[in-house]
Amino acid sequence: MIQKSGKSEEELKKLLNILLENLNLVPIDEYKDQMDEALKTMNKIDEKDTQFIALAMSIKNDGIWSNDKHFDQQKKIRNYKSVDIINLLKKISNAESKN
Repeated sequence: MIQKSGKSEEELKKLLNILLENLNLVPIDEYKDQMDEALKTMNKIDEKDTQFIALAMSIKNDGIWSNDKHFDQQKKIRNYKSVDIINLLKKISNAESKN
């Protein structure tokens, strides 16, 4: 990630801390009600990804982060690639450095 981001290790640690501050662990009980709908979405794409879609459908979020091309084939949840996250973190970092 250091090479792709063009940031120093220290800058990348700061950006990752921002990201980690916004991550939440969600028990399966909180998204199991969405499993049937998620399975319908992922059935012909990749059933192994059903839980990720179910979780994303059950909580407020901006999308999922994955380089798995299967997520690009579904239309329920936005998929961010690593390059998208790196660009987003750069924008956040630049905005913070201006303040």
